Amino acid sequence: MAAPCALPRLLASLDALQRANSRLAFAMARSSGWRPRPNQDHRLILQAVPRATSIKSAVCWRATFKR
Repeated sequence: MAAPCALPRLLASLDALQRANSRLAFAMARSSGWRPRPNQDHRLILQAVPRATSIKSAVCWRATFKR
């Protein structure tokens, strides 16, 4: 996001804020009942790629079978 610059404290603060935001977002999602999905969707897309003419058609193919 940001190129290294002569402001190391600013970059450290931004990094800490990003980590805190990620923890908060994950905690809120978990408390609302969200559960991580397995990687099955990714595996199916990757299996479809050799049969498809492009990544876009593989993703569209997977979307037709999405739960």
